[in-house]
Amino acid sequence: NQATVGIAQRDLTGRYLLVNDRFCELVGRSRDELLQLKDLDITHPDDRAHNTQLLARLLERGEVYTIEKRYVCPDGSPVWVNSSVSLIRDAGGAPRYVLGVSIDVTDRRRAEQALRLRSNLIEAAHEAIFAWETHDGITFWNRGAEELYGYTAAEALGRRSHELLGTSPEQVAAFMAALEKDGRWEGELSHVTRDGRRITVESRLALVNGDGRRHVLEATRDVTEQRRAEAALRASEARSAILAEASRVLGSSLDYETTLANLALLAVPLVADWCTVDLLDERGELRRLSVAHADPEKVRLADELRRRYPPDPNAATGPVQVVRSGKPELVPEILETLVERGARDAEHLALLRGLGLRSYMVVPVWVRDQVLGAISFVAAESGRRFGPDDLAVAEELARRAAVAIENARLYQQAQEAIRLRDDFFAAASHDLKNPLASIRGNAQVLLRTLDRTGGVPPQRLTSTLTNVVGSIDQMTRLIDDLLDVARLRLGESLPLDRVATDLVALTRRAVAAQQAATDHHQLALRMPEAELVGEWDVARLERVLGNLLSNAIKYSPNGGEIAVSVRAEAGQAVLTVQDRGIGIPPADQPRVFERFERARNAVGRIGGSGIGLATSKQIIEQHGGTIAIESREGQGSTFTVRLPLTPPSPME
Repeated sequence: NQATVGIAQRDLTGRYLLVNDRFCELVGRSRDELLQLKDLDITHPDDRAHNTQLLARLLERGEVYTIEKRYVCPDGSPVWVNSSVSLIRDAGGAPRYVLGVSIDVTDRRRAEQALRLRSNLIEAAHEAIFAWETHDGITFWNRGAEELYGYTAAEALGRRSHELLGTSPEQVAAFMAALEKDGRWEGELSHVTRDGRRITVESRLALVNGDGRRHVLEATRDVTEQRRAEAALRASEARSAILAEASRVLGSSLDYETTLANLALLAVPLVADWCTVDLLDERGELRRLSVAHADPEKVRLADELRRRYPPDPNAATGPVQVVRSGKPELVPEILETLVERGARDAEHLALLRGLGLRSYMVVPVWVRDQVLGAISFVAAESGRRFGPDDLAVAEELARRAAVAIENARLYQQAQEAIRLRDDFFAAASHDLKNPLASIRGNAQVLLRTLDRTGGVPPQRLTSTLTNVVGSIDQMTRLIDDLLDVARLRLGESLPLDRVATDLVALTRRAVAAQQAATDHHQLALRMPEAELVGEWDVARLERVLGNLLSNAIKYSPNGGEIAVSVRAEAGQAVLTVQDRGIGIPPADQPRVFERFERARNAVGRIGGSGIGLATSKQIIEQHGGTIAIESREGQGSTFTVRLPLTPPSPME
């Protein structure tokens, strides 16, 4: 009874004959109760068959056996025992009883069961879980590791995990130092799968010391897509912030050159290390508007480089080509061969290499289906490589820059329109006052003459009234022009009263009237003897001729000859008026037929309303004709009017 192990003596049928206190304690039953039972009565049902088999062999062959089995306590709970069972014989060798010595192994079996459960859970886990010894390689590799990395357990076991998974030496050194210090490490690692994909994993490592050996248990989870999504979100937020700030900068001023320069400053370093803005000038040549870099000395170097080595107007790459083609250009990596190809000489090559250019992109600036320039973005010391997402940001910046340019130009045009309107009203007021002053002056002369003499000589009266009528006609023409301008502004056509009209006779009358009004100019006529007849509005054509002839006189301040010709050409009547006056600057010629527009070399020097040519163009076009100008500043202008002739009748 003092034994620390359970001892039970059973007869050959298994009935208990003698049990000690420890055995009673193991199975949770009293001695009296046990002596009424057989061993199988308290053996767990799942263990009875194996127990019976071993007992039979013991009785038949005398084989001593050891078994681990469960006894069932009165409360139904199992208790695991390790029993060594032997057969005891009498002096004559005949079997007398069976002796079993049992020890409680319940705690060990529970621990083993828990370990198996944990092992099964680890094996079935979706995370990659593996273990490795610091010197002997991988010792455990679960199914999650097989699925994540592509290596089977057989392929992975015994391999060094860092070499198998391509962990960088820097990362290995970092987590090994943490394991030595703290026994654990958590962080992100970069691994390579069997098929060569590089993935980002969240990893947890724990150092386990046992049996004199050092094991590391590692659990990893693939976060590659998550990190990509996060990076994409950050990039998207950064792009949105850049574009929002760009909109603010571009909207801060109506001086688009200033705003574009500020845009270049904004792009550095948010988008690139360098940013340049080039715009086409009036001659169609690219002009460098702005260059931005964080280092002012490098900006100075870039300016000097451009001065010494101007851009090739026939270049196949860069801003010149982008403006020419209207298409963006993206070079993710600037290779040495590209630098060498772009260099003009050895010194140029050395300077280009010194800039350390790595990647670039150039985008066109489109305004109303026209390329006005290009914005260039260059990566250098940051080492970044531009890709499609960067190009999309650059194109959006260019689009917003184009909007800023368009808004600035619209504002400038609106301001110019207001100025032209004010100039027009001033000129119109002046032009209206002149005939009014003439009428007033002539009326006062008549009144004084009547007061003094009581009458007016007929010749004097005729001359004075003729002047009054002329002034009234001048006012009428100006008022008609104003009414026509109002119609044009509303998009209305001018009313035409078409009748068969001879342009030759009409031109002779107009030239005679204008010649009578000037003493400093000679109007030379060249026209056919035959009539040139068309279905035209006489009054409207008289106004066109009056505008062209009076302009030729007005803009030839030093006098001289004004050549007027009429001819027939390809079913059209062609009228030309040529002067030797101040001419019109090339930049102003496309606008001379617009309302309120006047040549810059005439504004402030020669009076005018800026509506005569606009009205004349409308009149001619409504007749199915055209009006055009050829002019050289300082040499004079030639206006050419073409009108359709009336086809001759079959009787002619």
